[in-house]
Amino acid sequence: MPSKVFLGPNLNFWCNNCNIPIFELKKCPLCQSKLKKLEITPPFELTPAFEKDLHLIRKIIDQQYGKNIGTRLIPSNKIVLLNKAPYYDRMDEVILDGFVLGNIRFNPSVMRWEFIPKIEGARRLAQMSSQKWLQVDEGAVNYIAKGANVLAPGVIEYDSSFKEGDLLIILTPKRQAIATGPAKYSAKDLKHVQRGMVVKTKDHDFPKDPLIRKGGQDWNLVLEANKQVIERRARKAKNFIRKTVEKFKDYPIAISFSGGKDSLCLLLLVKEVLGPVDIFFIDTGIEFEETVNFTKEIIKEFKLEDRFFYKKSRESFWDNLDKFGPPSKDYRWCCKVIKLANITEHLNQQYPNTKVVTFIGSRQYESITRHQEKKIWTNTFLPQQIGVSPIHDWPSLLVWLYLLSKHVKINPLYFEGYKRIGCIYCPATKLSELQLLKELHPELYNRWMEFLKNWAKKYHLSPLWAERGFWRSRKFKERGQLKLATELGIPSEKIIWQKDEKLKFHLAQGTNPCQNGSFSIEGHIEGYLHFENIANHLRILGKTKYSPELGIISLRITDLSLNIFSDGTMTVRGKKECIERDLQLIISLIKRANECIGCGICISLCPHNALFRKDQRVWVRKNCTGCMECLKKCPVLKYSE
Repeated sequence: MPSKVFLGPNLNFWCNNCNIPIFELKKCPLCQSKLKKLEITPPFELTPAFEKDLHLIRKIIDQQYGKNIGTRLIPSNKIVLLNKAPYYDRMDEVILDGFVLGNIRFNPSVMRWEFIPKIEGARRLAQMSSQKWLQVDEGAVNYIAKGANVLAPGVIEYDSSFKEGDLLIILTPKRQAIATGPAKYSAKDLKHVQRGMVVKTKDHDFPKDPLIRKGGQDWNLVLEANKQVIERRARKAKNFIRKTVEKFKDYPIAISFSGGKDSLCLLLLVKEVLGPVDIFFIDTGIEFEETVNFTKEIIKEFKLEDRFFYKKSRESFWDNLDKFGPPSKDYRWCCKVIKLANITEHLNQQYPNTKVVTFIGSRQYESITRHQEKKIWTNTFLPQQIGVSPIHDWPSLLVWLYLLSKHVKINPLYFEGYKRIGCIYCPATKLSELQLLKELHPELYNRWMEFLKNWAKKYHLSPLWAERGFWRSRKFKERGQLKLATELGIPSEKIIWQKDEKLKFHLAQGTNPCQNGSFSIEGHIEGYLHFENIANHLRILGKTKYSPELGIISLRITDLSLNIFSDGTMTVRGKKECIERDLQLIISLIKRANECIGCGICISLCPHNALFRKDQRVWVRKNCTGCMECLKKCPVLKYSE
């Protein structure tokens, strides 16, 4: 079990007497018993196991260990929690009776769910199931209980039906579980093995009987036990909201609502403190129908219609796919183009010439990026917004306890198996969630798969690149993705792609001396040129002339001149050090002008109001000072390869 705290502390405890989870306290408020800290994997993101989750877990266990074993191992009269665990797809620890009984994970290699029993789960399964077991002799027990692998000479009996790779429960001669692990051989082949390792053990311990606690708990009991913590944490968050509003009393206030559990929790807290305030929802165009409908329902239920702003993204995700390619975790152009740009536009329209205090439901336990943020921050892409997160230090379980205590309507997608609510085609989406999409909205799933398969064909990638989720990364820093490719027998060149640039610059190598002592670079730009827009953007650097009749753009700045002709010919002349300093900047400006999508992020960054939108593109006014602030966060420059 990892000991290092990751993203936040583990504040999750269990009352063995009441058999329920209790957050943050050291003593149970109901029975005054001392609590045990849950031994779970960071980042400690616990959620209730809802009915569909329980159905899935029981179904997986039944498939592996026999009919009705799932219901016996996971009964309906006890509290079950799920804890997110590191894996290259979805994996959750299943917690019951204060123990992790095992992990459920979606294995992309075989595209199916698996249950991996931990030692306490194995002890219980040993008393329930007649499948997936292997018995060792007494002499091997102590070694295996300490972590040794199972060797062929120590095997005395086993289930005759298991296959290679199946997760086995290792038993003593008294049929007590001492370890779990995958079988190196099938039962059929094992009888011919005389020596060597036959099971690589994972979880292990000395023989003990399972510790099965009394049932009869429900979530009302959990809420009663956690009432004082919920109220204290909510009080603290509300005080923070009041102080923040007082600190920024000269600015308007708004709530950013996404339709997920965190933004709902935030909405309730802010509403209780401030009453009705402005709320905005940015529909990226690839939101779940359930999320959009839920958002409108909750706004109506809270009677906030006159303060609600619903904005549909101007930019289409689908229209920009060919420009940027499929988004990935290390290439999230979609967040900038179809979300942040529209937030910027909304704030500029609704609150011109002022900063806006925007309450946001972000939490430090969600990611490293969120962990590094403060409770009050600014986003460089949204300089007008002062972001404020009153629930920054709330773990997931506390959010769920607060929502359940309020008996409020919750996005129905959580009860369909989703653990995070966001854009349908977000690169953070798990393959398991794409399988849920296939069940809930097959038409949306099929459209996405069709695009990905066509993209894979275009770039000569493996047919498995689309359906096994390799599109979600470009640089493949994640060992899990590379391991999956190896398991599937896919060479790296068949999962890594490079998108063709819209413009290609063919320049002479180095700089060549001219007769007048200056230097020059000559070359050719391959691709269609938006000549007028390029001329307009080059004025950021200096005096620019554009002649449509002659088909030429001329730029003159100190110690450097640039000419671009309509056939793509390009010449740069000047001092060597000036050319070396400014050439890449010139190329960046040409790319930006040529491929501008009019998202408007740069408009909000300009300190001199020198940019404006026209004909779905951004244009530069004559009052531009050349400060270059607009280039720093341009999605075209950041995400166009």
